[in-house]
Amino acid sequence: MLWRLLLPDQLFRTHESLYDQLADEYEARAGHRILDATERVERLVPFISSGGTVLDAGCGVGLTLHSLNKVGFLAEGLDASHQMVHYARMRNPSIAIGIGDIRHIRPGKLYDALIADALIHLFPWSLSLGVLNNLRMLVRPGGTVSVSTTLHKFPSEGWRTKDGYASTEVRYRKQWTSDELCSAFEQVGLDILDSYEVRDQEGRIWAVLTGTSRNPGRQT
Repeated sequence: MLWRLLLPDQLFRTHESLYDQLADEYEARAGHRILDATERVERLVPFISSGGTVLDAGCGVGLTLHSLNKVGFLAEGLDASHQMVHYARMRNPSIAIGIGDIRHIRPGKLYDALIADALIHLFPWSLSLGVLNNLRMLVRPGGTVSVSTTLHKFPSEGWRTKDGYASTEVRYRKQWTSDELCSAFEQVGLDILDSYEVRDQEGRIWAVLTGTSRNPGRQT
């Protein structure tokens, strides 16, 4: 199945199909994960202007969107899965939530901040810097980009089933180390503001990295 590495659109459709299948399970577990989303947003508040615009890229069933809206941000969402977006819209009826591929989004505005949880690890290393740079380009100069992924001691990547879920369909999974993530931020022009690790409700360790989009022309 390595041929898929050469076909990013096929990679997108594979993940779209898988997460459509998983949406019901994600929604069923939402009650256990809302605390994670609330704490995630609380940690971000100091880095986003009051009432700022925030895009949740890969918003899933809309837990983080709900928390963003609750603290007063002007939130919008995007996800590849129609079924995930169905639940996100039910949870957040007043929030604009679109369906699409983050690699090809060209909004008519730039956001004050962008959150991408559990997104960057769905792409191989060969595509991940491009994806991260796309995220950076969706925020204004000086804006905030915050990314999270499960943390691993050693890097690896490949096609894997999703542990702990009913579906046996594979997805592409890149396992990131902390050093890799910090290096990727630097390479695409994001200056790190905050970096921490957190254990979720299911016992997994996540790396969370928040950076600011470097002003045009600034060099390190």
